[in-house]
Amino acid sequence: MDRPTVKKTMIMDFAENIASDEFKENSLILVTSAGVIYGSPVLNEEVESFKTQKFSELLPKEIALSITSIMASSSYSKYEKEYKINSALPEDDGYILLKDVILHTSNSTYNFASLAVFFDEIVGVSIGNMNT
Repeated sequence: MDRPTVKKTMIMDFAENIASDEFKENSLILVTSAGVIYGSPVLNEEVESFKTQKFSELLPKEIALSITSIMASSSYSKYEKEYKINSALPEDDGYILLKDVILHTSNSTYNFASLAVFFDEIVGVSIGNMNT
Protein backbone atom coordinates (compact mmCIF):
# COMPACT_ATOMS: atom_id res chain seq x y z
CA MET A 1 0.00 0.00 0.00
CA ASP A 2 1.43 3.38 -0.94
CA ARG A 3 -0.90 5.79 0.83
CA PRO A 4 -0.94 7.09 4.42
CA THR A 5 -3.21 5.35 6.91
CA VAL A 6 -6.36 6.94 8.31
CA LYS A 7 -4.52 7.09 11.66
CA LYS A 8 -1.64 9.10 10.24
CA THR A 9 -4.01 11.42 8.38
CA MET A 10 -6.08 11.97 11.52
CA ILE A 11 -3.03 12.71 13.68
CA MET A 12 -1.78 15.29 11.18
CA ASP A 13 -5.26 16.88 10.95
CA PHE A 14 -5.38 17.18 14.75
CA ALA A 15 -1.87 18.68 14.71
CA GLU A 16 -2.78 21.28 12.09
CA ASN A 17 -6.00 22.28 13.86
CA ILE A 18 -4.36 22.71 17.25
CA ALA A 19 -2.33 25.59 15.81
CA SER A 20 -5.53 27.66 15.49
CA ASP A 21 -6.47 30.29 18.08
CA GLU A 22 -9.46 28.33 19.37
CA PHE A 23 -7.16 25.54 20.61
CA LYS A 24 -4.21 27.65 21.81
CA GLU A 25 -4.65 26.57 25.46
CA ASN A 26 -4.57 22.88 24.50
CA SER A 27 -2.01 20.27 23.60
CA LEU A 28 -1.94 17.45 21.12
CA ILE A 29 -2.37 14.29 23.17
CA LEU A 30 -0.86 11.08 21.83
CA VAL A 31 -1.40 7.73 23.50
CA THR A 32 1.50 5.29 23.03
CA SER A 33 2.60 2.05 24.65
CA ALA A 34 5.13 4.11 26.63
CA GLY A 35 2.47 6.41 28.08
CA VAL A 36 0.50 9.55 27.29
CA ILE A 37 2.34 12.35 25.48
CA TYR A 38 1.23 16.00 25.65
CA GLY A 39 2.88 18.49 23.30
CA SER A 40 2.55 21.15 20.65
CA PRO A 41 3.26 20.24 17.02
CA VAL A 42 6.28 21.91 15.45
CA LEU A 43 5.07 23.48 12.23
CA ASN A 44 7.12 23.43 9.03
CA GLU A 45 7.51 27.22 9.21
CA GLU A 46 9.19 26.87 12.60
CA VAL A 47 11.63 24.27 11.31
CA GLU A 48 12.54 26.52 8.38
CA SER A 49 13.04 29.53 10.68
CA PHE A 50 15.43 27.54 12.87
CA LYS A 51 17.64 26.89 9.86
CA THR A 52 18.36 30.62 9.53
CA GLN A 53 18.70 31.58 13.20
CA LYS A 54 21.95 31.73 15.11
CA PHE A 55 22.14 29.68 18.30
CA SER A 56 23.38 32.80 20.12
CA GLU A 57 19.95 34.37 19.49
CA LEU A 58 18.04 31.47 21.08
CA LEU A 59 17.18 30.46 24.63
CA PRO A 60 18.52 27.04 25.81
CA LYS A 61 15.10 25.40 25.37
CA GLU A 62 14.86 26.84 21.85
CA ILE A 63 18.35 25.52 21.04
CA ALA A 64 17.26 21.97 21.93
CA LEU A 65 14.13 22.36 19.82
CA SER A 66 16.14 23.86 16.98
CA ILE A 67 18.67 21.02 16.97
CA THR A 68 15.97 18.34 17.07
CA SER A 69 13.99 20.08 14.32
CA ILE A 70 16.99 20.50 12.04
CA MET A 71 18.24 16.94 12.60
CA ALA A 72 14.80 15.40 11.98
CA SER A 73 14.31 17.53 8.86
CA SER A 74 17.79 16.66 7.59
CA SER A 75 17.26 12.91 8.20
CA TYR A 76 13.93 13.03 6.40
CA SER A 77 15.42 14.94 3.44
CA LYS A 78 18.25 12.41 3.21
CA TYR A 79 15.70 9.58 3.28
CA GLU A 80 13.58 11.25 0.56
CA LYS A 81 16.62 11.75 -1.66
CA GLU A 82 18.08 8.28 -1.15
CA TYR A 83 14.80 6.44 -1.75
CA LYS A 84 13.38 8.91 -4.28
CA ILE A 85 10.25 9.67 -2.25
CA ASN A 86 8.01 12.08 -4.18
CA SER A 87 4.83 11.90 -2.10
CA ALA A 88 3.68 11.39 1.48
CA LEU A 89 5.35 8.47 3.23
CA PRO A 90 3.25 5.33 2.94
CA GLU A 91 1.16 3.80 5.69
CA ASP A 92 2.43 4.55 9.23
CA ASP A 93 5.96 5.49 8.18
CA GLY A 94 7.19 8.85 9.44
CA TYR A 95 6.99 10.94 12.58
CA ILE A 96 5.44 14.01 14.13
CA LEU A 97 7.72 16.51 15.85
CA LEU A 98 6.45 17.99 19.12
CA LYS A 99 7.70 20.76 21.41
CA ASP A 100 7.06 21.45 25.11
CA VAL A 101 6.51 17.75 25.61
CA ILE A 102 5.33 15.97 28.74
CA LEU A 103 5.36 12.17 28.78
CA HIS A 104 3.30 10.53 31.53
CA THR A 105 4.16 6.88 32.13
CA SER A 106 2.76 4.58 34.77
CA ASN A 107 5.71 5.43 37.04
CA SER A 108 7.01 8.87 36.12
CA THR A 109 6.62 12.11 34.25
CA TYR A 110 9.28 13.27 31.79
CA ASN A 111 9.70 16.70 30.17
CA PHE A 112 11.34 17.27 26.79
CA ALA A 113 11.99 20.47 24.88
CA SER A 114 11.14 18.46 21.77
CA LEU A 115 10.43 14.88 20.75
CA ALA A 116 9.96 13.05 17.46
CA VAL A 117 7.15 10.51 17.85
CA PHE A 118 6.91 7.82 15.19
CA PHE A 119 3.43 7.23 13.81
CA ASP A 120 3.60 3.47 14.23
CA GLU A 121 3.96 3.94 18.02
CA ILE A 122 0.77 5.98 18.37
CA VAL A 123 -2.45 4.19 19.34
CA GLY A 124 -4.67 7.20 20.06
CA VAL A 125 -4.93 10.96 19.53
CA SER A 126 -6.87 13.78 21.14
CA ILE A 127 -6.74 17.51 21.85
CA GLY A 128 -6.93 18.85 25.39
CA ASN A 129 -4.85 19.70 28.40
CA MET A 130 -3.76 17.87 31.51
CA ASN A 131 -6.44 19.53 33.61
CA THR A 132 -9.41 18.14 31.67
